[in-house]
Amino acid sequence: MEIGAQGGVVRLLEVCRNGSEKAQEKAAGALCNLAVHEGNRSKIIATGIPDLVALLTGGSSNAKENAVACLRNLTVDKKAAKLDKAVLSDPDDPTGAKSEIVDAGALPPLIAFYDEAATPTASKLAGSLLKNLSKVEAIREKMTSLGCPQRVYDD
Repeated sequence: MEIGAQGGVVRLLEVCRNGSEKAQEKAAGALCNLAVHEGNRSKIIATGIPDLVALLTGGSSNAKENAVACLRNLTVDKKAAKLDKAVLSDPDDPTGAKSEIVDAGALPPLIAFYDEAATPTASKLAGSLLKNLSKVEAIREKMTSLGCPQRVYDD
């Protein structure tokens, strides 16, 4: 079932903006899980990236980790991976999520989160998101200019 069609994504994003610390953590975690479903993913990309990025600067460490995990899920498009790259307008960012994440101001707090991650899981999630973002050359250049560690890009 597509939760986004039922208004669930919008409600969870409202909690990310205005909820208590614990509620923000839970809402970002729920959005992370919902982001693996195409219908929900497109709804989150269209309306929720700024709210998730805001958690990177103003949320608890758990909310940050869940927001990073959700953003990471938004940058993985299994459906586009099966398509012929020649037919995609931007094969490195077929859904536009990577550009939306960067345009929302995610890179500085994401790089800081990666550098200061409290747990190995948080560090791995942030590194995975940064690696996904770095597949777009212009984003990779911006990451480099912001001091993102080179090891993030290396395979």
